[in-house]
Amino acid sequence: MVDNSKPIVLEENTFFGVPQMFVRSALIDLDATFFVQLALFGLVYLVLYLGFFRHHVRLLRQREELTRGLQKKAQALTEEAQKIEAELEANLARAKAQALLEKRKITEEGMRLKQEIVTRERQRMQEELEKYLARLEEEKKAIMANIQSIALELSELIEEQVKSAQRGT
Repeated sequence: MVDNSKPIVLEENTFFGVPQMFVRSALIDLDATFFVQLALFGLVYLVLYLGFFRHHVRLLRQREELTRGLQKKAQALTEEAQKIEAELEANLARAKAQALLEKRKITEEGMRLKQEIVTRERQRMQEELEKYLARLEEEKKAIMANIQSIALELSELIEEQVKSAQRGT
């Protein structure tokens, strides 16, 4: 048992029972204010931790989680955009191929129509040419028939002139 009736008396040349010569050799003079400062620091740290740091750390973690979530969402949207872009490029390539096919069909149809029109016009022109040649042939026959009578008249006229010229001489 401890006897509490006697007050604890520290020797004058000691610091908490440590002789003064050892205490003076220390670089820092440790007295009761050090412990008070240490307690105040702990108290301030605890108040700051409870009032600020814990809340701030929680906010930083929330921000980091939100950032990660937004990054994942952005990555998903980027992948979706790339997928849509690939689909659009495929659709565009299909549309171009179909347009080329349609162009080829239209060109072939145009060439066929051109050939048909040229053939039809050639045939029409041939028929007109044949009609014109037939008309010329008829006119030729009419002229030839007419020429015979004119030739007879001319020969008779020439014969009369020759006879009259012989009589006159």
